[in-house]
This record gives sequence, C-alpha cells and structure tokens, in this order.
Amino acid sequence: MNPNWPKSRQTPRRRLEVPLSVTFGSETFRGWSTDVGTGGLGLTVAAEIAFSSELMVEFAIESGIPIKVRGVVRYRKGFKYGIEFLMITPKDLETIKKYVLAGATA
Repeated sequence: MNPNWPKSRQTPRRRLEVPLSVTFGSETFRGWSTDVGTGGLGLTVAAEIAFSSELMVEFAIESGIPIKVRGVVRYRKGFKYGIEFLMITPKDLETIKKYVLAGATA
C-alpha cells in the first residue's frame, strides 16, 4: 500500500467486475475492472505500467455501451491499478454517476 495514499476516497465507488481493455503506448492489454467512481477506476491487468503513466481504458457498464477514457495510474500494487480519469465525456460521466449512486459500496 502506498503510504501517501489518502485514507478516504474523494468520490464514492461501486464494485464493477467487467472485462476491459487498456492501451498503453502501442500495446493493448485485456483485464478486469474491480470498482468504479466518478473520479476513476480500479482494475487488474497483467502488464507492467509505471506509476503516473497515462493510458486509455475501454469498458462497459450495465448498458453495454462502451466507455472510453484517458487516465493516469495513481495506485499500483502488483497487477492491481487505480486509475484517475483525466478526460471523460459528460455522457460517460453521467453513466458512471448513475451506476455508482444506485449502490455505492467501496
């Protein structure tokens, strides 16, 4: 665990276990999300991605409509990552917000 990581989250999160793809540099990796909030996404992917690296993540929530966001790695432990969203469309943000508010758990 990163000792500089805040004790509480800035935004509520909700568990979300769906397949996703992560594009980092010229490579794309498959992985799984763990949770999502309006500020970011937790995920597991078998790739070495350095702290502070920028990447693209594509996943879908209940509607099946893909959400594609640019993010930065803010947490890493093994192959588990915490991604902060850098660029997200208002429509995608609203989709995430509705999902999280329907049952925030994490």
